[in-house]
Amino acid sequence: VLVRKLDEEMNSSRAKTLTDEVLNIRTSNTNELYTLEKIVVRFGGMRLVAASDKAHKTKRLIKFNARKNENEIKILRGLREQDRLLELVEGFNFQENGRSTHAFVYSYAVPCMDFISIKHKYSEELVVKILRQLLDAVQWLHLHGFVHLNIHPMTIMNANYTQVNIKLGGLENA
Repeated sequence: VLVRKLDEEMNSSRAKTLTDEVLNIRTSNTNELYTLEKIVVRFGGMRLVAASDKAHKTKRLIKFNARKNENEIKILRGLREQDRLLELVEGFNFQENGRSTHAFVYSYAVPCMDFISIKHKYSEELVVKILRQLLDAVQWLHLHGFVHLNIHPMTIMNANYTQVNIKLGGLENA
C-alpha cells in the first residue's frame, strides 16, 4: 500500500521537484530578510533559531552552521516534496564574527521533544502516530536510496504545537 501511494504521489501533478531557483545560496546576511526570535536548539557548532520573515510575517526555522551542508542540499534538490521531510526554503552564506557562516531556512517546525514536553498525557494513540509518521519518512527515504544515519530528537520536528505532523530533518549525514 505504501509503495502504491508513493508511486501515486510521484506521478501526481501536485508533486514537484525543488528547483535550483528555490535553493540559491545568497551572499547576504539573514538579518536583512528575517527577524531572529529565539534559539530553539544549540548542538555543537550548529544552532536552530526560530525566525519570522520580515516581508510576509511567516514563521521559519533557520539552521546556522560553520560548514556548508552540500549533501543536504543535493538530497532535497533531488527528492520530490514530501509531507514527512522538512522543507528547505533558501540558503545564505555570509561572514559572521570573521568566519564564514552558512544559514539554511526551513519551513517552520518545532522540535518534537518540545511538542511532547507540553503534553501532560501520553496516550498510546499519540505515541503510535509519532512513530508511524517517523517510520513513514524513513521508509520513503529508503525507497529513494537514502539512509538517514543521524536520527536523534533534534532532527525530528513537528509542524506545530496543536497537532501531530512529524517532519524529518537533518539530512546532511544521509
